Amino acid sequence: MSMTREVSRLGAAKDEEIGMEKLDTPSRDIPIAIIGGGMAGLSCAQRLNELGHECLIIDRGRRIGGRMSSKRITHQREQLWIDQGAPKIDVHSEVLREHAEEWVSKGKARWLTSHELIGEPSMSAILSAMSLGCDALSSAEVYSIRRDDNQFVLTVQQYGEETPFLISADHVVIATPAEQSVRILEQSGLIVPAALRAIQSSTAWMLMLGLSDIDLEQDWIDIQGTDDDPLQEIRLRRQSGGSYAIVAEMKPQLSASLMAEDRQVIQELMLSSCMTALNRRFGTPIASSQCSEPRVHRWGLARPLTQVQAPFLISSELDLRFVGDWLSGPRGEWRNAEAAFLSGLSLADHISNTR
Repeated sequence: MSMTREVSRLGAAKDEEIGMEKLDTPSRDIPIAIIGGGMAGLSCAQRLNELGHECLIIDRGRRIGGRMSSKRITHQREQLWIDQGAPKIDVHSEVLREHAEEWVSKGKARWLTSHELIGEPSMSAILSAMSLGCDALSSAEVYSIRRDDNQFVLTVQQYGEETPFLISADHVVIATPAEQSVRILEQSGLIVPAALRAIQSSTAWMLMLGLSDIDLEQDWIDIQGTDDDPLQEIRLRRQSGGSYAIVAEMKPQLSASLMAEDRQVIQELMLSSCMTALNRRFGTPIASSQCSEPRVHRWGLARPLTQVQAPFLISSELDLRFVGDWLSGPRGEWRNAEAAFLSGLSLADHISNTR
């Protein structure tokens, strides 16, 4: 039974302290709550399940995936998968490579190079494989956390519903970007660990569109932006029907300065630069009829600019646990999606060994 149907909502009087409905009794009591359903949260949940521990992922997105989510669009009757977040996973650790080989064997991923892994048909396929057997509640945001005797109590609001509900848990893992984790703690009136508050993330504008009626003879093409180009990178990935999914990313500093800009302005700027770069690379003009309707996506928290050298973080005051790509492992070697994966895995093992 899905959590959406399983959880009952309980209403009560107004609580000015948290600015939401004050609830009397938790709707569900679970051993481990994981806030955030991206790579870190999923790897933690998957490992806990393997070790026999019940857990629940709570994610604000409509689908589990976080910054490795994919979008499907239709262009000239062909379904195109576009990775609007991380386009691939750099695999360096043997632990991640073992899991990667399993995803490949199941047809959920393939090797782009000896150390670069991509999902099939998109990155979300990897997360889908990881989420099998995991209990998850999507389109739900945790607004506050409080300690009640020996348990944590989470106030959760599911989008589209008027009344929030409570979930109690023995352990809480926060697997969101660092700045989101800070916001949850501040809303709850809890102490924010200094290491967590110090993390800052870059922002990113992404342009997405489909391209048809062109044979480039390659399944994957990377085009790096020039010094005077607003785009940092353009990625083209061939789809099963022969068209290409295109994702262009704006340079970080420019993205940061234009975060509040109108989407139409951003779209026109990025599309013009993208077409110029493609025409320059392939030496032939691309007609507008070959392209799908462009879309832009804004990542307010795209990548951590700094990392903490640790596999995970535990707040000594309340015993809250944190994982994510902003943790670089015990030797400072983890990066990006690999860091998120290994961080979640490491914390799951720690929880299992100390329960």
